[in-house]
Amino acid sequence: MLNAIILNTRPFEDSNFKSGDKIICPKIIGTHDCRVSYPEAEQAMLELVNFLLTNSELTFELRYHEGTIGSAEGNLKLSQCRAEEIILELSHRHKINTSNLTPVGMGESKPLITKEELDKIENQLERYAADNCNRRVILVVQ
Repeated sequence: MLNAIILNTRPFEDSNFKSGDKIICPKIIGTHDCRVSYPEAEQAMLELVNFLLTNSELTFELRYHEGTIGSAEGNLKLSQCRAEEIILELSHRHKINTSNLTPVGMGESKPLITKEELDKIENQLERYAADNCNRRVILVVQ
C-alpha cells in the first residue's frame, strides 16, 4: 500500500477505476533478454491475470519502467521489449485476451531514485538494489 501512495497509484484491490487511473502491478521479474522470469514471476503474473479478468471491460496502457543503469536509449528499448513480452505471456501462457492492452516502454524517464541519488551510493550491490526500485509495471486506464 505504501508503494501505491508513493507512486500516486491505486492497488489492484481497489475498484471503480476511471480513465487516467494508475494501478501498480506486483513486481514482474524479467530476464536480460526481455522474457518474464519463471518461476520467480509466476505469482505476480497470476495476480495480473486475475486483475485483468475482473476488469476486462477496461483498456490499459501497460507501462514498463526501467532502471537507470545503462544508457537511456538501451533502457527505453529494453522497457518496450519487456512491456511487449508481458503482454505476450498473458496471451500465450495465460490465455488472456490482450486486445485491451497497449505496451509502452517508459525507459528511465520517470525514476523513483534518480541517477544523481544513485551515484551517491558507493557500494555497487546497494546501488543496484536501489536502482531495482525503479523497475516497475504500471497499468494506466484509458
